[in-house]
Amino acid sequence: MPITFKQTADAMTAAVEHLEILGVKPGSARSVLPTAELIQASGSIVKHYRAREDQARELVTVTSGLASSTLKAAQASASAAKLALDNAEGATEKADAIFLQAKANAALEVAVVAAKAAQDHKIASDPATQAEDAALASMADAEKLREAANVTQAEGEAAIVSAEETAEGVAKRAKQDHNVAMDEINRLIRKAVNAA
Repeated sequence: MPITFKQTADAMTAAVEHLEILGVKPGSARSVLPTAELIQASGSIVKHYRAREDQARELVTVTSGLASSTLKAAQASASAAKLALDNAEGATEKADAIFLQAKANAALEVAVVAAKAAQDHKIASDPATQAEDAALASMADAEKLREAANVTQAEGEAAIVSAEETAEGVAKRAKQDHNVAMDEINRLIRKAVNAA
């Protein structure tokens, strides 16, 4: 079953309240939440609606099964009533059998309509159920990709810091080598000046 606008609004309200608790200001970069955080922020609301969806799905399946069982029972009852009418002897017994057959046929007609409605509902629900399952799987895949991107970003930032530290070390070493070379040049110049 699709989540209604009110359910979505409730989940978003819970997420905003969670952000306020965290002290996040609207419009800040931190206010853009990944899906996993949104679900966590909205607390049990999303879990509750998912549980209700699962119950509704199961109810469709159970209703379809019950309607099918009822149809079989009504068919058996109608067959038994026809057999009773065929075997009835005497006016009273035939009248009772006709009444019983009429009731059984009426119940059968209702059961046929109910079974058809339940089957139609199940058939109509299947694409929605499949779409919901695909959406949940896509959402999980997107979350995995987002987490992988966050890991890659963190690794990239760590590599930049490492490269900066390496560059600072190389620059420091180059400055030290330069100072040593300048000291040697100055020593040689002094030696040459003193020798002259």
